[in-house]
Amino acid sequence: MKTSFELYNGDIILEFNENAHRYKVNNEYKEGVTTILNSVNSKDGLVDWAARLSANTFRDRLKAVLKKNGAIDESDIENVSEDAKKAHTYKKDKGGDVGTQTHLLISNYIQSQIDEVFTPLQDDPDTGVSNCLKAFRGWEEKYKPQYVLTEQPVYSIEYQYCGTFDCLAKIDGKLTMLDFKTGNPDIDYRTGIPKLYPKDVLQCAAYDLAYSEETGTSAEQYMVVYITKTGKNYVFTSDEIMKDKEAWLAALILSRRYKNLKKSQEIL
Repeated sequence: MKTSFELYNGDIILEFNENAHRYKVNNEYKEGVTTILNSVNSKDGLVDWAARLSANTFRDRLKAVLKKNGAIDESDIENVSEDAKKAHTYKKDKGGDVGTQTHLLISNYIQSQIDEVFTPLQDDPDTGVSNCLKAFRGWEEKYKPQYVLTEQPVYSIEYQYCGTFDCLAKIDGKLTMLDFKTGNPDIDYRTGIPKLYPKDVLQCAAYDLAYSEETGTSAEQYMVVYITKTGKNYVFTSDEIMKDKEAWLAALILSRRYKNLKKSQEIL
């Protein structure tokens, strides 16, 4: 599915291909914010998650086979091993489905508030989606946002990147760039205390920089809201706008340098 938007008074035609998750600007491919940040962000956490998931799947499936059959043979081990190898793919795909549906329902709800139609937030039969919506309702009740925009595409002419932000709202009188995450926050392995993934704030900064370039209006704070599949929400804010924008631009420079080095280096 492709969607087109006019930005900068019609001078920029931004096209988004949802299936490929790629942007075109005036018929030329441009980088997206999430792609840029993912290219410079450490994947160690994902590797650890996949390893733990595979190990737990292997253990749990073997226990189930043993309980059912009373014994385990070599073919059981091979079958369970194959399931364990694919566990992270299934979990990621399922998580992606939950995230997509949750964002759609929330975006439709927010747009109805902006349009003053005031359609209630729909629920969903999927337990994961339903719990994420519960977490969103809890956040909304506490922070009482006044919604301004939702699912707004942006493009920076100066820095040549695109993106679509989740929401812009007034919270406690401050114009706030919001990003909703349906995953869990980072967890400090020593204390167990939830922590922000720093790249999520930089994502807000990237959207804000492009939005302010077009409109002349900049956010006063960034807010990342983790609305989890357990029904809990975790909220992190930053009002160090300039530092966050500088960090985003540093990530942008690093990403492009990485890409150029990969292209230019040859094995001698």
